[in-house]
Amino acid sequence: MAANTAESVCALLEWRAARTPDATAYFVPDGAAWAPVSWSQFLAQTRRWTAVLRGADVGPGSKVGILARNSIDWVQAQMACLWLGAVVVGIDVNYRNEQLGELVSSLSLALLIAEDGELLARVPPEALARVPPVILLRRPAQDARQPAPDPRQRCAADLLAAAQGEVREPPSAAQAAIMVFSSGTTGAPRAVVYTHAQVMLAVDAIVASFPEIDEGGVLLCWLPLANLFQRIIDFCAIAKGAASYLLGDPRAVMTVAATVHPQVLIGVPRFYERVQAAIAARVEASRWPVRGLARWALALGDRRARALREGGRAPFAARLLWPLADRLAARPMRAAFGARVRYLVSGSAPMPRWLLEWFDALGLPVLEAYGVSEDIVPVALNRPAARRLGSVGRPLPPNHVELSPEDEVLVRGPGVSAQSAVDADGFLHSGDLASIDSAGFLWLHGRKSDQFKTAGGHWIAPASIEEALRTVSYVDHAAVIGAGLPQLIAVLALDPARLAARLGAPADGSAGGWLSAEQEQRLRVDVRDALASLSYFERPRGLVLTLRPFSVDTGELTANLKLRRQAVEQRYAESIAALQRTLGAARGLEDQPPLALHYDA
Repeated sequence: MAANTAESVCALLEWRAARTPDATAYFVPDGAAWAPVSWSQFLAQTRRWTAVLRGADVGPGSKVGILARNSIDWVQAQMACLWLGAVVVGIDVNYRNEQLGELVSSLSLALLIAEDGELLARVPPEALARVPPVILLRRPAQDARQPAPDPRQRCAADLLAAAQGEVREPPSAAQAAIMVFSSGTTGAPRAVVYTHAQVMLAVDAIVASFPEIDEGGVLLCWLPLANLFQRIIDFCAIAKGAASYLLGDPRAVMTVAATVHPQVLIGVPRFYERVQAAIAARVEASRWPVRGLARWALALGDRRARALREGGRAPFAARLLWPLADRLAARPMRAAFGARVRYLVSGSAPMPRWLLEWFDALGLPVLEAYGVSEDIVPVALNRPAARRLGSVGRPLPPNHVELSPEDEVLVRGPGVSAQSAVDADGFLHSGDLASIDSAGFLWLHGRKSDQFKTAGGHWIAPASIEEALRTVSYVDHAAVIGAGLPQLIAVLALDPARLAARLGAPADGSAGGWLSAEQEQRLRVDVRDALASLSYFERPRGLVLTLRPFSVDTGELTANLKLRRQAVEQRYAESIAALQRTLGAARGLEDQPPLALHYDA
């Protein structure tokens, strides 16, 4: 049996364990080192988990929640649930406590698997009362001051020690397998269920797009396994026979990547921005010869990459000098990702073009992908041999993609969830606006729901404006507000360190603010330069400035770091109203009045 003939994820694992039983499936933390787990060992322990879960009355149609950071227990428990015909519900540990409570209360779980008592304590008691049994992956610490353990809570280690592994037939292709949640940019996340057949459909489509990864390949599993894309990539590793390092603490991803040398790294734009900033800061902090060499290599790499993207040949000097620049400067900078990295994959949100170009100049392509929660197969993605910078790539079969008359992305295919609303022609309406170029590449232009009309009657697609604002080096996040308002206002969350590097340390020299008049003027120039290519009615006339970052905890970002614009508007409502009063009745933009600033406390 070949990988692409497996009807279920469980059958795929059986095939892999039979094909390469002694090859490494996973590397797990073992003190300061990493311990290998072979495919045969993984399968044997999964069967023990199956016996444990069957003893907890988990069976076909049961919903089992997993609230834990990435670990070997996470993937083994998931596989055991799938073998029993249960639906695995990955619950993101980054959800706020109230979100955890809402999800657990609404899911009717047969069982909750939690990492430890500390994480379990984040679930409100009234929600936890709805879950009869709980299995903890880590044994609670023995402390006489702690209350008596809840009899509903059992330790996985104790249960596994008493379990006998059992061999069971894999579930059918039609059996429901996993439940995921939409990002929740405009409200509560929505549940979406996929079958084994649909999971395998996504695995086959992705594996076919990246033939470079094969048996013996190395991947780094660091995004939460509750994330759909990370989970599918984990299943792809089974199909390919690649070994995955399971990282529970995403803050350590770059430290680990530099030592385990993955061939591919997946992430989100915010992550890559932070990595770029760290590499650039290290370069600027270096002594002049090293700093100058790195700047020269990036400039040379940029000229070379631009020529190659345009389908031509790099200038003769760039072709001649690039091997030297790469060896002396670019390669050491790429080493932050390990010595074997071939390319990066980015999803969840659009990546700023300047950042794509920076990595391209470094000789490290970023392949952007695009998907929607209601379709398990990525809608489109760039491939190593077919990419277009700034696009999200060509549609990925078996998806059929069209644009509506309003330029909304419509998707039809067997990967679309049965719970999703489709039109009379079977198309899922994604809510995303896009265009398709002559070569078939898809270009996103923001969310249809984000569009709004100003008081002046102009329709605004804020995503492109926000992307332009974030090209200013010290703008961490940007949110454009203006529905029904006479003027657009942008809320800018500024990064203090990058702000100081560009404008100097805040001097607290202006009335009510922390920038001097000179710094304010330089900020205005930076913002106007960033917005120069936009139409006059797309340029914000006022800026709310804050040093408080947008975050998941404070509600401005979803768990996968997408912007929640309504939440930003609510949090900064007073500052936005104050800035509107400052702007007053001024509605004409042609005379270019000064860009108004308001400092949020």
